[in-house]
Amino acid sequence: HEKSPTRLQQMYMTQDWWTLWIGLLSFILAVAITFIVPLEGGGSSRIKYIVPQPMRWNSNPLEAWDLYSIVGTMLMLGMFLGFYLLSLVAMGELTTTNPGKAYAKGFVALCVVAITAFWIGTQSWCKKNGLGYAIWSIIIGMIIGNSPLTSGDRLKNVKLTAKYGEYFIKCSLVLLAVEFSILGELGLPAIAVAWGASPITLVSSYLIGTRIFKMKTIPALLMATGATWCGASAISAIA
Repeated sequence: HEKSPTRLQQMYMTQDWWTLWIGLLSFILAVAITFIVPLEGGGSSRIKYIVPQPMRWNSNPLEAWDLYSIVGTMLMLGMFLGFYLLSLVAMGELTTTNPGKAYAKGFVALCVVAITAFWIGTQSWCKKNGLGYAIWSIIIGMIIGNSPLTSGDRLKNVKLTAKYGEYFIKCSLVLLAVEFSILGELGLPAIAVAWGASPITLVSSYLIGTRIFKMKTIPALLMATGATWCGASAISAIA
């Protein structure tokens, strides 16, 4: 009979906690980038794309990239790969059958799909007509998933990594909780609001639910989480 992990062990052995650690480390990195990268020469465009990513483009796809976005995107994805592998090690997911190398290959392949979808989605016409990166991710995923590429043992590393879809969704909810470009525009006040308003709203909503409306703990926590962040998406992530 295996013992249930203690609270301390849960903090480094469970997906829910690792989404928080990844979010915290990413936030620290984003703050560092915001205050280290010079914004004067890049103007409003550099502030908007302070976190490396494909930029908006019209007819030439190469307009989406400059040296900063290319190098920065590669370094950022390398950082996330490191976080991912570190979390797998802590959670005991790596085995001789499924080593870290297999997960890394799958992660890189998924990153290629994600970057491609984001790249296409930043095209001016696509962006204007609602064909953003989310739509293109679904389209590309459907094409790959229903093609002979996935038959048998093909793309087994991608399939291995893709089984952690819920984990990636939880991480994305944490990472998308704040628009990091705001840090470049507002500076320290934005950090105070981001780190002050959310905890206050969460705790206040929870206390109102449990103390005033006599709700049970779990429904009150779900309600408080939805009110604080992304509504139904946040509730689904912790349910």
